[in-house]
Amino acid sequence: MPETTSPERLPSRIGLLGGGQLARMLALAAAPQGMSAAVMSGKADDPAAQVTNAWKKGDPANENDLREFCADLDALTFESEFYDMNVVAKIARETPRLFVYPRPEVMAEIQDRRTQKALLDRFKIPTSPWVRVDSPTELATAAATLGYPFVLKKAQGGYDGYGTFYVRQPEDLARVRDVAPFPAIAEKAVKFSRELAFMIFRNRAGDVAVYPLVESRQRDSRCDFVLGPLKHRGLEAMVKRFRKALKDIDYVGALGVEMFDTGRELWVNELAPRVHNTGHYSQNALSFDQFQMHLLCARGGKLPQPVPLTKAFVMANILGEGETPPRLNAPLTGRLHWYGKAESRPGRKMGHINYAGASLETLYKTARRERAGLFRK
Repeated sequence: MPETTSPERLPSRIGLLGGGQLARMLALAAAPQGMSAAVMSGKADDPAAQVTNAWKKGDPANENDLREFCADLDALTFESEFYDMNVVAKIARETPRLFVYPRPEVMAEIQDRRTQKALLDRFKIPTSPWVRVDSPTELATAAATLGYPFVLKKAQGGYDGYGTFYVRQPEDLARVRDVAPFPAIAEKAVKFSRELAFMIFRNRAGDVAVYPLVESRQRDSRCDFVLGPLKHRGLEAMVKRFRKALKDIDYVGALGVEMFDTGRELWVNELAPRVHNTGHYSQNALSFDQFQMHLLCARGGKLPQPVPLTKAFVMANILGEGETPPRLNAPLTGRLHWYGKAESRPGRKMGHINYAGASLETLYKTARRERAGLFRK
């Protein structure tokens, strides 16, 4: 596939689909790069809408809304993969000067777990054995093919554990059949010691930058802490496979790669075609953070290679624990990044804190202690 044209200059006006915290941090990163960020979302008090004077109320799935939003943009990108890419692709075809990244066709392939898994297989990227489950009647076939235990995942729209069901024994089939959404994929449950991740970026000229390997510590299927940098002997081979894959599909932008550490090997769990929670640490630990790097992918030339600013880092997510928002009751030694969400609820991401220093163990202890203080009355 021919590579995307690669102008040296950044687009002057970029549109962000989505109004959440990822779009907020992208918008905040745009101004220092000399870019103006416009946001389309549903509410004027959305996190991203609060930090731009170019907010437009609209529905990205509505063709007319999207066409109006893109009328004076140079580039368009996404904070989430859960948009109707058929609509986006149509607008892109109608507007040749508009650079959309990642390409809508690639986003469509990655947003569906069935085609995402097929993509991994095509490039021989290790991942758990899997089968399609397009209807409840195919569950028994999946069990016979994979054996127990296996995991059933909603094909589209699942995140942070939503749309994921564990099938540990034959007795679970009936229960899952009644509550699980279809179509889905079933994949063999993986025995792993920890969950790892890295971010990889590719620009319009095909230049690539890779961020450090990190550990993502989970709570209730949500990212709780991110620790790094780490080493793994399987990382070099994994990055090499992704370099080839991104070139072959002409991928432009940030890609989050979530993996299982099986001991000797790394297996990919999921891909996120956007800036990602496991890359938030970069705001205070690297010379260029993931939001700046994603924006820089819209131009050609060389991508800046990330330079570590610290020996170790920890990112602590601030998750809502009820209707009362977390409150800052004591000074923090880490850097607070607040999302400006008006409503709190259990598990909702309200912000994060980045810690940088010499000792990973010390940073992790500090992060746990200080974050716990946010919820003390």
